[in-house]
Amino acid sequence: MKVGIITFHNGSNYGAVLQSFALQEAEKKLGNEVFLINYDNRFISKGLDRVRFGFSILGLYSCFIDLLNYKSNRRKIEKFKEFFRNYYSLTHLMNTDALKTTNIYFDLGISGSDQIWNPLLNKKVDDIYYLNFGKFRYKISYASSLGNYKFDSESFNDLIKRNLQSYLKISTRENSAKLERLIGKKVFNVCDPTLLLSKEEWANRLGINENISPYILVYSLTDSDNVIKIAHLIAKKKNLKIINIGKTIYHYNDVRCVLDAGPKEFVELFYNASYVVTNSFHGTAFSINFKKQFLSVKHPKSPERAEHILSVTGLLSRLVSPQIIEFPNDMEEGLINDTTKTLEKIRAESYQFLKEGI
Repeated sequence: MKVGIITFHNGSNYGAVLQSFALQEAEKKLGNEVFLINYDNRFISKGLDRVRFGFSILGLYSCFIDLLNYKSNRRKIEKFKEFFRNYYSLTHLMNTDALKTTNIYFDLGISGSDQIWNPLLNKKVDDIYYLNFGKFRYKISYASSLGNYKFDSESFNDLIKRNLQSYLKISTRENSAKLERLIGKKVFNVCDPTLLLSKEEWANRLGINENISPYILVYSLTDSDNVIKIAHLIAKKKNLKIINIGKTIYHYNDVRCVLDAGPKEFVELFYNASYVVTNSFHGTAFSINFKKQFLSVKHPKSPERAEHILSVTGLLSRLVSPQIIEFPNDMEEGLINDTTKTLEKIRAESYQFLKEGI
């Protein structure tokens, strides 16, 4: 079967790139011919620009940061592009007009994971992510996310409802009750694509190198200095060095900041970490999947996604406030190893959804 996946895939966001790859690999495991539909959405692909610029305070700030980190940013972007070349099965690069005017056919179209249906990201409902182009014999969604959208816009709600009428089966990554009520259809709950591949499968597919030198890994999307301060609580108790993916506002002599990690290096850092402290959903997902001792720090704006995955895996005790001031004594007594059976069950149910997709 020829399968086309539309999702966020061609930016410099680790979660977006790795969930795209994982869903592609899962469909290959099911014996399908799979392509990521190479949609050039500038809202996403501008992350691959060496210097981003916009006529706003945020745009000027992004430009300043990119110029400040120009060399490391260039290396990082090249690693992302190398990952695309080596690990993605891509169609030709097409913008909205090209997708809607080109004769594209797939047996199965999948609206993939990430926040592709969140209208708050780009202030619109992008119908490309609802497969409104080309020809598809069947349409399904897999773990598509509306992020922090509260279904409080009548115009957005109408567009979402209309776009989903042609779908055979629908699944989301987070709780689906509100979407079910809106569209009047059953909405399934499945795991994020990164959890479809086991720790061993990630290592084999990407050729991960093992490192026996212990360290604490920090990965934060925002509020990174608070997250690093929490990592210091563990470092002090365990006498471990700290590695931070990305930059931080303040300089820490005992923190190594990795500014140029590509997607493969990102997975490798999680694979080899002794402890993880993160406020990222995908940072939490990889910590669970790789059976790490970890703390998931509440994201200041959108903690719901991490809360959901921690809840379904029985690890809500690992969710902590950014204001935590002492090492949690029960961390070593967490149920990390006990989540294996739970995760295998969730993974099996999610594969079953894909198998029964048509």
